[in-house]
Amino acid sequence: MANVFGKEFSSPALWGVRLKGAAAGGDYDVIASVEGRLVYVEVKSSPPRNVEEVEVASFIKRVEALKPSAAVFLEDTKLRMKDKIVPFFEGVLKKKGLKVIRLQEETFVIDGRVYITNSKPDIIGNLGLCIRHFLTPEKFW
Repeated sequence: MANVFGKEFSSPALWGVRLKGAAAGGDYDVIASVEGRLVYVEVKSSPPRNVEEVEVASFIKRVEALKPSAAVFLEDTKLRMKDKIVPFFEGVLKKKGLKVIRLQEETFVIDGRVYITNSKPDIIGNLGLCIRHFLTPEKFW
């Protein structure tokens, strides 16, 4: 995914980043600079049935700690996100008063800067959709 940012979006990116002393723990799968804005992408390669709510909660904690301009929870699957992954996000975000909104097909947005997407029809297109939305949200509404 870090290479995708470089090749497809002309944006430098690092992968497997660990921040010393970070309260959220874990690693940041991909961190990129898109038009001078920090973007964090969490990549899941297992099918949705193997993703648990604790992983979603950890992702949200890392987003809150890093405070990127945009963050993407990318599930490398053609399966629907609405069935299992979106309900996990809704559960984790309920106390924060944030809602998950469908942006397009199986791509969702939270608070205008956190995205949930899969690889259908393709990863680059969906990632591009997320980037276009956070850079120019007024064109989507």
